Amino acid sequence: MNRNPDVDPARFPVLRWTADDGVEIAYVRQGHGGVPLLLHHGWPGSKRLFWRNIQPLADAGFDVIVPDARGFGESSIPESPETYADIALSAIDAHGLLTSLGIGECVAAGGDFGAGVVQDLAARYPGFVKRMIVWNGVTPAVDDLYAAAGLPTDQLAEIQMISDHLTDNGLHADDVCAGLGSNQARREHVGGYFTERPWRVGNDPLRLSAPGAFSEDQLDFQLEAFGDESRLRATLGYYEGLFHPEFCKTPTLLAEPARDTETLILYGVEDQIVHPLLTKRHAVAYPRHVGPFLIEDCGHFVSWEASDVFNSAVICFARDLLAARGVA
Repeated sequence: MNRNPDVDPARFPVLRWTADDGVEIAYVRQGHGGVPLLLHHGWPGSKRLFWRNIQPLADAGFDVIVPDARGFGESSIPESPETYADIALSAIDAHGLLTSLGIGECVAAGGDFGAGVVQDLAARYPGFVKRMIVWNGVTPAVDDLYAAAGLPTDQLAEIQMISDHLTDNGLHADDVCAGLGSNQARREHVGGYFTERPWRVGNDPLRLSAPGAFSEDQLDFQLEAFGDESRLRATLGYYEGLFHPEFCKTPTLLAEPARDTETLILYGVEDQIVHPLLTKRHAVAYPRHVGPFLIEDCGHFVSWEASDVFNSAVICFARDLLAARGVA
């Protein structure tokens, strides 16, 4: 019986690259010789969130590179908390991976924390990111620009009004993991982030994804790696970096975004946690933007939930780059 390709772990060969500190980054690459395209996940997630995008985008002419952030998916688990994934370190890893492949510039796409990663990548390595696609995630820390545009400046405060997960994961990560005593308990806990959960004790459940976005087997596929206690703990480094920048070996550059980067802004409107004001913030931060485009019947995980829309948007946004390679 042929397995559904959306949940087939063997659909793409998994390659490996070793960072300078010895952490091994697992990644998928399809479409050698095309326009380099980095796809970066957030939390929860892994490279598997892009299983519906990799082949269509490679067929369209992209050289698609999709890593698991350090500690996530099939990447190795860092030995010390100082080297857990954070936004800046993930950007450095992505740059190291792509340059090891002989890639000197790319299109970069990311959602959730992955949006922060690709924005940091663009700021940290000027000229490396030719185009950027962001959705339902981190916005730059340019409070003066937001205030001048009449926008609230604190994205985290908006989320904290309805959810305790930022402080739970960012300030009490050890306690969160200690309270989950089995592989199944950890998977069910993270599964609530993919679908719906009470984001504050006593409150009604809210959703990240649209209803029906993940079937049972699709959810199991996405959750597989999160059952491991040490891996789950390592992935929470993204949250810890929000509250403890001193934990991060390298400061993020989100306060110094590459504002001239051409940026496609997407938003899945069924997301009940990440406020739609983020689209206005991204538009202010990146004047050379296209959109924002609001995607119906889609929540937080745009590349998975609205894969056809996402794929066509990326192709259209980079059509001139594809044409220059003779593949459009």
